[in-house]
Amino acid sequence: MFSGIKHCCRKVAHQFSSEHRAVFCRMWILPIRIITLASLFAHLIYRYFHPADGLGAIIIFIHITVALSLLNECRRSEQYHKLVEDFERIEKLRKE
Repeated sequence: MFSGIKHCCRKVAHQFSSEHRAVFCRMWILPIRIITLASLFAHLIYRYFHPADGLGAIIIFIHITVALSLLNECRRSEQYHKLVEDFERIEKLRKE
């Protein structure tokens, strides 16, 4: 899977990948964060003016859980892209 990647980069790739996760493209990280936060705030404001019954509270909990997991994946993807840039910069300096 990582045959063309240098040894140090393979460690990073294994750290940030698993069977169930993927890295978001860098251009999608900010839009996903904005949409997630806007959706969460809109839902909470709506529930403030229209109080929730028992089922509504469960839906709010699910929404918050999904939003936090998306934000965590965005943070993880951003760390991955930063590490890849650092390795590329180091590799470029070694070649010079």
